[in-house]
Amino acid sequence: MMLGWSYDTKKYFQGDDKMTPKKPLPPSTKKIAAAILAVFAVLTFSRCTAEPPAGPTAFTALDRFSFSFPPGWKLNEKENPYDLQCISLKDDLVTGVFVIDRRDIAEATTAEDIFALQIDDLRSKRQNFSLVEETKDAADGGRRIKTVVYAGEKDVQKNYYIFSLVEFDDSDEFAVVIQTCFPSAWDEKKAVLEEIVGSCKTVRPTDE
Repeated sequence: MMLGWSYDTKKYFQGDDKMTPKKPLPPSTKKIAAAILAVFAVLTFSRCTAEPPAGPTAFTALDRFSFSFPPGWKLNEKENPYDLQCISLKDDLVTGVFVIDRRDIAEATTAEDIFALQIDDLRSKRQNFSLVEETKDAADGGRRIKTVVYAGEKDVQKNYYIFSLVEFDDSDEFAVVIQTCFPSAWDEKKAVLEEIVGSCKTVRPTDE
């Protein structure tokens, strides 16, 4: 899915800058005031740092697969083609998840075929679609994750698209994950996106 332009909106409130001149404080008063300010600063800092940062948030796709997202990520509740779509705090990263049940696809069709179709579908909607990183395929503990990264352009914008196929030995269902990132942020955000995919786990048996 196309990642739209995003801007950080900041509002500045300008107060009255015409300050009434005041008499200089005597040295003793200055020392007392400085001491009070120092204590206040320490207390304020302690209070701020004592608050633990918000932890990761888990979202599920069709109650089948769970993904853990960093603090600040939110669920996109607007209409979209995914079974789950989440957006980062600054709207600069997007993760979309499709859940596919093997029992609903043709016998001759594999998870690999569906994965390739998703890539080809986006390829048909982008210009200058090119490979950024070769395919990585790893299996561990009954789970397999296959990932490949492409770059694509639409209108005046260029994005990286990270495609991942997640399969579990004990599940009839699998997930195709499509993530979006600006090329300029790739080196910094790559690990974050990989951790999101790596957090995928089954939520409940699919043979209900």
